[in-house]
Amino acid sequence: MNNRGQTLVLFLFLFPVLFLLFMAVYQIGTIELEKRKMEEVVGTTVQYGIDHWGEEEIESKMIEMFQSSFSVPPENMKIVIEPGNVRMMVTKEYNILFFKKQTINVSYVGTNIDGKVQVVKE
Repeated sequence: MNNRGQTLVLFLFLFPVLFLLFMAVYQIGTIELEKRKMEEVVGTTVQYGIDHWGEEEIESKMIEMFQSSFSVPPENMKIVIEPGNVRMMVTKEYNILFFKKQTINVSYVGTNIDGKVQVVKE
């Protein structure tokens, strides 16, 4: 007896499910990678901000520095600069196939304690 037709029908039913599963795993992995990259860039930007917090227009320089790596609108970034402290919070949304939107929130605080710069993830 020949089962080639049955195998083809089974494959045609399972292929879309397997394809959607593969795409979901791929996109979740991509978002996780983007989050790691964003954390690194935010940490570097906060480090720059704490090193240069007394300069004029430091906030716009920090936004420009971050946007050179990521395309996030300025309204999704919040930067608080105080003497000796710099805080940066960034939010970015992603769509995954037909699932709800995934939001990445990254927040870092930089502090200058006795000349030692400390950048901490919140």
